Amino acid sequence: MEDNINFISFYEELSSYSYNNLLNHYGHDICIVKYGTVEENGKEYPLNVSLECEDCNEVIDSYDRGD
Repeated sequence: MEDNINFISFYEELSSYSYNNLLNHYGHDICIVKYGTVEENGKEYPLNVSLECEDCNEVIDSYDRGD
């Protein structure tokens, strides 16, 4: 049961961080950017997709293919 409580506490902290992090960019120009490519079954896919703030030049969140 202790592991579950630790996970919930971690999730609440992460959620709070994500909320505040996104709120800091309210009103800014936000874009989704693709980086790199990999080909699978004759189709190209990006290796990474990132949420970026153009006003701050900051990566807000980023995911590699397979995450």
